[in-house]
Amino acid sequence: MLRRMPVSVFMDWLAFAASQPFGDERADLRMGISTAAIVNSWLDRKKRPYKPSDFMPFTKKRPQVGTVEETARRLMALNASLGGTFVDKRPPERRGKIVG
Repeated sequence: MLRRMPVSVFMDWLAFAASQPFGDERADLRMGISTAAIVNSWLDRKKRPYKPSDFMPFTKKRPQVGTVEETARRLMALNASLGGTFVDKRPPERRGKIVG
């Protein structure tokens, strides 16, 4: 599917994922929130309450990769360095913008 997906559509998906997270990481967060709420309801008040991240399997901090705009610029630079071209097939009012 990625071989047929235009860069503009891919960038739209990146922007959407940044504003409305989805996938396994988001599901882990939802499960962590509900599990922490249940466990904390049974916990002695003198003990430290659990956080949702205490119940999430992969909560190690990943290095920040930058904004969607920075990622788009890096992808376009990589594409150009490999001899690729970029054809913006978006409507005229959206052309020239990295995202949106």
